[in-house]
Amino acid sequence: MFYLSLPNSDQILWASERSGYNHLYMVDLEQGMIQHPITSGPWNFKSIEHIDEKTRTIWVATYGFNKDEDPYHVHLVRTNLDDDSSCQAITEGDGTHTWNWSPDRRYIIDTWSRVDLPPRTAVRCAETGKLQLVVHNNVDARGLKDLVLPERVAAVGRDGVTMIYGIIIRPINFDASKKYPFGYTGRLYEWAKEGYIVVQMDGLGTNWRSKKFHDVCYKNLIDSGLTDHVLWIKEAARTRPWMDLSRVGIVGCSIGGMNAVAALLHHGDLYKAAVADCGSHDGRLGGAIWNEQWMGYPVDDSYTENSTITYASELREESRLMLVVGGQDKVVHPAATIRLAKRLQDEGKEYRLIFIPDGGHCCGLEGNSLQEIKEFFKECLLL
Repeated sequence: MFYLSLPNSDQILWASERSGYNHLYMVDLEQGMIQHPITSGPWNFKSIEHIDEKTRTIWVATYGFNKDEDPYHVHLVRTNLDDDSSCQAITEGDGTHTWNWSPDRRYIIDTWSRVDLPPRTAVRCAETGKLQLVVHNNVDARGLKDLVLPERVAAVGRDGVTMIYGIIIRPINFDASKKYPFGYTGRLYEWAKEGYIVVQMDGLGTNWRSKKFHDVCYKNLIDSGLTDHVLWIKEAARTRPWMDLSRVGIVGCSIGGMNAVAALLHHGDLYKAAVADCGSHDGRLGGAIWNEQWMGYPVDDSYTENSTITYASELREESRLMLVVGGQDKVVHPAATIRLAKRLQDEGKEYRLIFIPDGGHCCGLEGNSLQEIKEFFKECLLL
């Protein structure tokens, strides 16, 4: 919940998803009623950047303001506190923007970039967005040694309508005549250097799209957006023969660790190997302050239905799974991983377990354990 009181008035600014997107509303405190929306449209208010009380003008950071761009790009927008009809983008350029204000707030220094485009910087009028000065233009990234520019890819999700956005990173010295194993993970470039095609994409259930998009995850964390990931990967590989669909792996930490196991359990026809680092395999064994946001309260059958432990018997014989757990994890109880391991053992399933006695949350992706994870994927995916 977000709200901000306006000084010397009986009004507050209040954020709500009542329209299907996160927007600002003016609320009359005396009447306890919404007076009018301040922002509106198929995009999301992110944060308030500045308010000029004299002119009743407000500047806000937004997601998805420009409909023809990636909806995760951030733009600065100016509008009026008294209606939603004057929303105007102050930043310009296909990318995510950051900005710094001049001391008198008449101008902004606008810097924007994308994963496939180095930063550009310009000075703009804070009132109109008019370009005043180009400070720094695009660097020719092709001349930068060992830099592999990601490729942006969008594909239709499970509903046949919603676009799912992601990126592909190719290894250094990429050879299109070869076939590469791949998967998605953090530390993208580090894994690309190991000889993998690395992908990262969104899926139904995350925030900063629409409320409908986000609500998919409510009491449904086991979904993990994986159905959309599978469709995205197959669509990307359709025109990229160097992406080998027979060698797909996934690694994740925390809820991402649960996602990695769910990929093998429910989408084992595509995913062949997974590493789950300190996975949140059962919402009843993690912090309530996090789990109850998505799973609700009281604890009901949905917690069982959204635990990977429940589906351990569905792990395929050909699937390869490594579990990593830290004995000092204070975010997700180590019992979550241990109980999953016990259930897998009871079901006669093969898996590997790395226990790090003094390890905290997400301790697997560093030091000796990271090297073991790399060796595991080499064994499972690299020819």
